Amino acid sequence: MDKKFAMLVMAVICAASVVGGATFAWFTSEVESAGSVIVTGDLALDVERVHDNPGEGLTYVFDNIQPGDRAGNWGTTPGMTELSWIVTNEGSIDGKLKMKIDDVEGALGMQIRPQYWVRNHAEGGWKWESGEITEGNIATINLGPGETARLNVTWAFGWPNGDTVINDYQGKSVNFDVVFDLQQSK
Repeated sequence: MDKKFAMLVMAVICAASVVGGATFAWFTSEVESAGSVIVTGDLALDVERVHDNPGEGLTYVFDNIQPGDRAGNWGTTPGMTELSWIVTNEGSIDGKLKMKIDDVEGALGMQIRPQYWVRNHAEGGWKWESGEITEGNIATINLGPGETARLNVTWAFGWPNGDTVINDYQGKSVNFDVVFDLQQSK
């Protein structure tokens, strides 16, 4: 009898499984999105020197300047040019361009009177600052993909209104770096 009872229990379990499975049946449909990709954007900075000058690459060199020499807003002494660069964001994302003076060496930096002019061609207009050649930030501007900006540094040795420069600056120089740094803006 135990065998018959076990067989009966097994039959009931099997029947319940079939009835239960049929009761809980449903329709399904599935769609796959194959080949999804996430790619990072990039920043790529291109800088070109605008004026011909004895310097190499992006560097400008001025030799034998004398009091009253200048380039830019106050007129230009023959043989002198303003320091000028065209900067382009060749990347695919928005950037914040920081331009600064760095590694200043030499006493003449206190006598050169620069004015820093920056123009973002997409936004139009010029932004300017003035001071001495000292270390620090010149300008910060937004530069989108493909956008171009121009940085001009006009300068004068001594004040253009005729103020004199003391003889202590004869034979002196100033060396400095202009650093262009493009960082993502978000």
